[in-house]
Amino acid sequence: MQSMGGQGPIVVEDDLDAWLKDDNGCADVRAALSTMPTRDVFMSVYNFMQVVPPEGETPWYDANYQEVSQAGGSTLCCSADENSPSVFLGNSTNSQLIFVNGGWQPVIDMKDGQWQRWRLYLAGYTGSVLLSVVDAGTQEVAEACELMLLSKDGVYPQQIPRAVGYGFLSSGARAEVLVRCSGDPGTAFDLVSRNTTEAYLQTIGAALPAAKIVSQKVASIVVETSDDSGGKDAALVDKQCTPLRPAYAADLRNENLVEQNAVGALVADLVPNFDRDPDGCTMGGKPFEFPDPEPFVMRIGSVTQWVNMGGLIAHPLHVHINPFMITELPKPIANGTYTGNWFEVGDYHDTLLIPQGTGKTQLRFQPGPYSGFSVTHCHFLNHEDVGCMRMVEWRCPDGNEVSERGECGARMPVPGTFEG
Repeated sequence: MQSMGGQGPIVVEDDLDAWLKDDNGCADVRAALSTMPTRDVFMSVYNFMQVVPPEGETPWYDANYQEVSQAGGSTLCCSADENSPSVFLGNSTNSQLIFVNGGWQPVIDMKDGQWQRWRLYLAGYTGSVLLSVVDAGTQEVAEACELMLLSKDGVYPQQIPRAVGYGFLSSGARAEVLVRCSGDPGTAFDLVSRNTTEAYLQTIGAALPAAKIVSQKVASIVVETSDDSGGKDAALVDKQCTPLRPAYAADLRNENLVEQNAVGALVADLVPNFDRDPDGCTMGGKPFEFPDPEPFVMRIGSVTQWVNMGGLIAHPLHVHINPFMITELPKPIANGTYTGNWFEVGDYHDTLLIPQGTGKTQLRFQPGPYSGFSVTHCHFLNHEDVGCMRMVEWRCPDGNEVSERGECGARMPVPGTFEG
C-alpha cells in the first residue's frame, strides 16, 4: 500500500552524439531528439476494485485499497455511503484509477505535425496499461497520430525508432515513445488504456489476456497551430538508426554469438517459472525465503539463458541490477504475428509481462561487472509479497579478482559496440 507514496522518476540523460552515430543511420533521429519537446507521463495506478475470489480461495492475487483500509480500521476509505464526505472514490466507484503526474486526466498540448518525446512510467503495486491514441469524438484509433518506440526500461531496441500500434506497460515498467498528431487548431484526441476484447484484437491481435489492464482515459491531447518558424516536422523512418550498445545490453541473438565466437560462453540455467501454490505464489517452484539456500546464479563473463520462462502472461518479471534480452517470444495467439510491434526478439527489458501468446519465453543475460546479491520478483507486488521472489547471485568466476567496489575482472564474451 505504500508503493505509491512520494514516488517520482529519476531521469538519466544520455549523450546523443556518443550513442547515435551518423555511420549507423542515426543523424536524422539524433537531430530530431535534440530539439523536440519532452514530456514525463508518470502514471500512478490506485486499485479500488474489489474482486470476489473463487470459493475456497484467498484474495491475495487481487489485493486492493478497500480491503486493506477496512482491515486497518481506516476512516478515510471506504464508506458504504457514497454521499459521505469521507468517501475517497472507494465503494462509490469500485474501479481502478490512473493519475498522471499526480493529476486527473491532464491536457497535453501538441503543435500540429510536430514530434514530442514522451517518457512513460507505470507505478503501482499491480496493473497494466494498453495505451492507444484515439479520436476524442469517435474513440476510434486515430489515424492522424503516429507512435514510435524509442526505448523500453531505459534501453534502446536494436534499431530505432520503431513504428508501433500501441504502448504496453505493466506495473514497474518504463518506456519512451515519439508521438505526433496532425489536425486543425483545437482538434482533440485521447490517450486511453483499453481492456475490451475489441481493443485487444485491434492492438495486440489476441483474446482477453490476464494482464490486469486498467481501462480508463489517461489524458487529453489538444492540437495547437505550429509556430511561425517551423511548420510540420519531417517524418522519421522506421528502424533507421542502430544505436551503439554497452556490453551489459549487447546483442545476444544467436547470429551475433556466432560472429563474436561466444557460443561456448552460453549457459542454460534453471528456469525460474512463476506459479501458484495453495498458500500463494512461487518462483522456480519455491516461495521466497531468506537467506535463500539456492539463489539463481548469474555467472559474470558468461551469457546466461533462462530457457522456456513461464508465467509471463500474468506475472511481470523484474530482475534487479541487469536487464535481459528476449531471444524467443511465445507463439502468438492470433494471426501468427505480434500485432503492433511492441514486442520483438532482441528487445531488452528489466520488467517484462507479455499479454499474448502461448507457451514459453526465452531470455538471455550478459551480466555487467558487479558481483554480489540482488533479487528477482513479480512486479505485481501483492504477488511478490506472497512468495513470487527469489535471490540472485551475480558470481565472479573462479580465478577472477573482485575489486573493493565489487567489480569483477571477467571478460565479456560479447563486447559492447560503445567504446566511450
